[in-house]
Amino acid sequence: METEFSKLNCSYCNKPFTEELWCEKCDPLRIMVEILVYKRYNVSYIKEGGFAKVYSAT
Repeated sequence: METEFSKLNCSYCNKPFTEELWCEKCDPLRIMVEILVYKRYNVSYIKEGGFAKVYSAT
């Protein structure tokens, strides 16, 4: 069964997505890079509201 996402390709490697908008080769690496980049900042919790938590990053 062909779905709408199966017609799309990854914008990094240009191969077809392996799952819904997920590239098995590229996405795990992109997630890891995002986690590492955030570790460079000093993140501190400020306050919690109705639907969100507010943090400051310096």
